[in-house]
Amino acid sequence: MGDAMKRLERKFLLLGYVVYVYLLVKIILFKYAPVDVGFLWHQLHRVLEDPGMMENSLAFANFTPFVSISQNLHRLSNTHDFINLFGNIALFVPLGIFIRLSATGSLFTAILYSLGLSAGLEVSQLLLSMGSFDVDDLILNVLGGLIGYAMYPRSIPLKLGRNGSEYNRDKDHYSANPWGMHKSHRIDNDPADKSANGNADVESCNI
Repeated sequence: MGDAMKRLERKFLLLGYVVYVYLLVKIILFKYAPVDVGFLWHQLHRVLEDPGMMENSLAFANFTPFVSISQNLHRLSNTHDFINLFGNIALFVPLGIFIRLSATGSLFTAILYSLGLSAGLEVSQLLLSMGSFDVDDLILNVLGGLIGYAMYPRSIPLKLGRNGSEYNRDKDHYSANPWGMHKSHRIDNDPADKSANGNADVESCNI
């Protein structure tokens, strides 16, 4: 039963990740238009036949870190700059959560995957002439991935333990199913409390 649940969880996780990558491609490459693989091949052929298209994309590319970020920060009242700054962060927050959920997820993995996926999308925009390359997008995307990785433990503090009980890993606390009678047990390792409880027990015995 436990292995079957784990396999099911992995399948749902994989499905969620595929849907997430699809949405990233739709938003970043196709600018919210329907995803069309045939159009990608068409664009690739056009760029190969006319190298000037890539030269034009390179002319608008930014390879200097923090230039675009600085401009966005100074013009946050502008809707485009606000969305460009915080949107690039928010888009990769789910990736950090997916990495955290995976069995081998680590901080280094979050950085590597965020950077790799972001670089792939940015280079695709450049090669296919479907947008402009910006190194600051890489920085913001990696930051978003790290935020998602860091926020996951707080977003889901409760997990099911044995026999349907709930386990709060932040407090080392078990409680019974909320639909029945509540009974909780907390392990206290404070020596002072143990000593006080021991003395109380001795006194009660003397009485």
